[in-house]
Amino acid sequence: MINKMKHPKNTLESPMLSNMLSHEMGLYIKTRKLQWNVLGEDFPYLSKLFHSLYMGIEETITLVSDRINLLGGKAASTIKKSAELSRQNDLPDNNNSKKEMMTDLLTEQEAMMTDFRKEIEESDKTHSDTGSNDFLLDIMEQRKTTNSILQNISSTISNGSASHASTNP
Repeated sequence: MINKMKHPKNTLESPMLSNMLSHEMGLYIKTRKLQWNVLGEDFPYLSKLFHSLYMGIEETITLVSDRINLLGGKAASTIKKSAELSRQNDLPDNNNSKKEMMTDLLTEQEAMMTDFRKEIEESDKTHSDTGSNDFLLDIMEQRKTTNSILQNISSTISNGSASHASTNP
């Protein structure tokens, strides 16, 4: 059994962690969608890449929810609550090219990193939970590395359709 840390700022820090958890849940679903819908000559490579990414995101989800619980909070445990807290837009359900799908994923991660960097800076000024701030900074560094990898891959893949449904006759 994990002992919950007694921290006077728990009620202030928990929303930042809850927002991160919701974002990671949305990112997980989007990454799964990309893996499920990629086709073409790049399929074997991209399928493995997306699998690796969503497994890493799944691990992050567990770590963030554990951190929330450790601090005495309660992790959002419903799709509705997670969607309410998430800052993400749903990926369109259309016939995006692989490059467009990668760009959508990159855009979401970059927006998340910008938002959370601001929240962490604000939290540093007003709160004393440097453990959660460091924890979130570590996650953001992982996302930064992932973005760099996705940018490199995006520049080398063919631009064929990644969806199972074809708009071409």
